This record gives sequence, structure tokens and C-alpha cells, in this order.
Amino acid sequence: MTQLKKSLTPMGGAALMLNIVIGAGLLALPGLTVKIAGNMAIYVWIICIIVSLPMLGVFIIMGRRHPNIGGVSHFAKIAFGFHAYTISSFLFLGAVFLGLPAIALTGGYYLSAMIPLSPVILAMGLVLATGTINFLSASIASRFSAVLASLLVVALFFIIIIGLFSISWSEIDARIAPPSRISLDKISQPLLLVFFAFTGWEVAAGIAEEFKTPKKDFPKAMCLSFFMICIIYLTIAFVVQASGLSNTYEASFVSIVTSKFGISGGVLTALVASVIIFANLLGAIWAVSRLVLSLGRERIITAPLRISNNGTPASSVFFVVVILIFVLMLAWSQWINLEKMLALAGQNFLILYGVAALSLFKTSNMPQEKMIAILTIAIVVAVMWWSSSSIYYPTLLIVSGYAVGSIRNWQIALK
Repeated sequence: MTQLKKSLTPMGGAALMLNIVIGAGLLALPGLTVKIAGNMAIYVWIICIIVSLPMLGVFIIMGRRHPNIGGVSHFAKIAFGFHAYTISSFLFLGAVFLGLPAIALTGGYYLSAMIPLSPVILAMGLVLATGTINFLSASIASRFSAVLASLLVVALFFIIIIGLFSISWSEIDARIAPPSRISLDKISQPLLLVFFAFTGWEVAAGIAEEFKTPKKDFPKAMCLSFFMICIIYLTIAFVVQASGLSNTYEASFVSIVTSKFGISGGVLTALVASVIIFANLLGAIWAVSRLVLSLGRERIITAPLRISNNGTPASSVFFVVVILIFVLMLAWSQWINLEKMLALAGQNFLILYGVAALSLFKTSNMPQEKMIAILTIAIVVAVMWWSSSSIYYPTLLIVSGYAVGSIRNWQIALK
């Protein structure tokens, strides 16, 4: 059996997407943005929301029209053929198999402040825990994800409230520049940094097939999750900027919460970070296991990948967990570091935004949809150019994906 159970509702799907998109970077990015852009930091977040809209539109249109666990890879296959499918799949796996261990490792560092164990061991524990939940039935995992998303929102709400009470409102004018004084040069510097807080929709696109009625529920879930994420990001960015940080930019929440609760504030921040990272890993492993199942359907992966009786792709989840643990072991051996994992993963995700937009442009006959695709492609090209990204890693994945696709077609032809 290779058909997934259609168990997601708009609310359940939105909760899962919320968990996928909001990552550990939320705890560091607001402070780092203030460090770079000063009193104009809030405008960087607003610009990123605006430029993310056409990208969101691409995934809503394609996910609604072509609901499939292959996500972006499936879109590429429809538009450009089987080789585009294998190339996109390799780019996606190349991103998540570095990005997810990096997220888990970040969680391990936060947890190590409370638990006297190696961050890598704690990261492995996070991966095993979230993987175990994904072994449960899809409906149970979905409900658990919704509960976790609610806890996440509540935790962030309390931090926001604490931050609001810490603000000296008489100094707001000095800490937040009026729109008339915006400097494009100043706000462009941290733009790439903040933009990566809005990646994750390419992962969420792979869960469209599991909605009860994808054509109606998937767009609702995407829009609802995007609205909630924008509110959370803007509010937290405002609190951090208005608090008047002078140091500890990388851990702004620790500074804000500790000012009210002392050492216990640091523990509270670590707990919030753990919830965010746990939720992020839970949703991401869900989505990635579906793409792995899709590769099995297309006979790219020859190992037997089946759906268990409870509607979960158990063998695919196991495959993903094993790879993530393996990459963490490489990090433990110092073969790769956290910064490199995040940089390479972010670059691949950005390329996949472009692939989805190109697929929409190729398959759509509607001028409005083509304009959305062109806008997204232009944004991706601009961001790649500004970031001076290295092409070696994605080039290796593209060549590997093409080779695997060619071998698969050759094997079919022989039969």
C-alpha cells in the first residue's frame, strides 16, 4: 500500500505548516537584525513578508492544482519531465539532510544549558523523539502537531508579554525610525539573513496530498499559517527592537527574559527554544518522509517503502531518521559544522523556490499566474546574486540527480 490517509483539516494543516516554517532562528534573527540595521530593523521583516507573498502564491496554486507528496519535485516533473523530478528531489534531500540536523543540533545546545550532556547526544534524542511520534498514525501525529503548535504560540505569547512590559515606551521614537528616514542601503544588509526565516513552504508543499479536500483545505492552511507567522515575526521583531538592546544580540530573548526573572529566565528561554525546535523537527520529518515515499513510488529508491496499517509511511520515517542521525555523527566527528550545514541547506531551499516558480510558469496559461511566477523567479535570482552563493554543492546534487534519473530510465527500457 502506497496511498496516504487523507487526515488533514485546514486547522491541522496550518498547525503542521506553522511547525515546519518557524524554526530556531526565530530566537536569534530579531536581535541580529537590530545589530545590523539598528532602528530600521523592523522594516527588514516587513520587506521579507512582502517579497514572500508571490512565493506563497506559487505554492498555493501548484499545491492546490497538483496535490502530491512529491511537492516541488512533483511540480518539476509535470512541467519538465522525469529528470527534473530526480534533480529537484536531490536538491531537496540535500537541503533537509543538512538543515534538519543543524536544527536538532541548535536544540541540543539550548538543552545542554539544562541537561549536562553533549549537545550532539541531545540533538540525537530530539530526532529520535520526533521520529517516534511520526511512527504513530497520521491522525494522532497531526493532533500532536496541533497541540505543539498551540504550546509554541502560547510560549511565544508569554515572551512577547514579558518583552512589552520591559520596553521603555518613552524611547520608542529613538529606537524605531519613522518610514520617512528609511535607508535602503541599511535595510538591505540583513535582508538575506531574515529572508531565510520565511523558508519552509517548499517543505509544506509536500503534504498537500494528505488533506481531506486538497483544493479547498490546502490554500486555507497555507494562508492561515502565513498570517500567523507574519504576526508572530513582526511582534517579536518589534519587542526586540523596542527593548533597546546594546549587547547579547544573538540571544536577545535571554537578555529580555533574564532582566525580569534572573537565572530562571534563561531556563524559560531554553524551554521555549526546545518547543520551537521540537515542533520544527516534527513537522519537517513528516514532510520529508513523504518525499522519500514518493521516490519509492517512482522506483528511484529500490528499498521497499510501504504505508503501515495506521496510515504512516513507517519505513520512510525510519530512513529519514537514520540519515539525520548519521549526519549528526559526522558533526560530532567535526567533519562538518553547524554554520556550513545551515548555509548549504538555505541555498538549496532558495533554488527550490525558483524550481516551483519555473514549473508554474511552464504549466499555467493564466497571465496572472505567470506574473506571480516571474516575480518569484526574479526574487530568487536577486537573492542568489546578493548572497554570492557557492554553486559546487547544488551542482553536485543536480549532476547526481540527473545520473540517477538516467539510470532509472535505462533500467526501465531494458525491461
